[in-house]
Amino acid sequence: MPLRVITRIATYSVIFGLGYALPLGLRYGLVAGPGFGVALGLEFWLASGRPKSSHPSIPRTTIPFAVLRGSVLGVAAGWTFDPRFGVWFGVFAAIALIAAYMLRFSPSEEYAPNVRPQLTRRKVVATCVRGLMIGLAGALAGALAHKRGIGLLFGLEIGLVVAVVGGIVATISPFIEWRADHLPERRLGFFGAMLVLAGFGLQSPAVLGRAPECPSALIL
Repeated sequence: MPLRVITRIATYSVIFGLGYALPLGLRYGLVAGPGFGVALGLEFWLASGRPKSSHPSIPRTTIPFAVLRGSVLGVAAGWTFDPRFGVWFGVFAAIALIAAYMLRFSPSEEYAPNVRPQLTRRKVVATCVRGLMIGLAGALAGALAHKRGIGLLFGLEIGLVVAVVGGIVATISPFIEWRADHLPERRLGFFGAMLVLAGFGLQSPAVLGRAPECPSALIL
């Protein structure tokens, strides 16, 4: 159901946004939050519809989601730190995530709805592997983009943040998934109505012919 997908995306976007904004800055959180929220929300939604088996195959969406997350990391780093570093980081991060996902360390491998948050050994290992891979990608991008060690340290910091935030999300995601699948229809209807009203609210200045004035600092 679309509203259940939107609920997942909105929840994860807030968590990722705060998790990345606090250590890496508001700009990074504004890009990485929605980007990672969309990726994880869609990935878990697809995982929820797959039949369970003792030896599941690697999903076809592994590479697209790895590329999506790598692109998000690159854009966020480019806007926050340096465009040249962002390009290299995005490319290396996508390659690193593809490698990690092919080794079965993708978030969809850990999909398991539950009424309580859970942190298993498997999740700890997976988040550490992804964080290490991102850290190496950031270190390599920093080494290529900057002769000094500033980019190198920033890349390693991103890898550490990815691991920590990933561990937090991995712990609480079972409850979020269980909650999204068991939301009452009335609450989903109310949430959908709020989205419609919010859409009308955003469009109302254009409908009335009065475009709002935006500070130049807010124009990206």
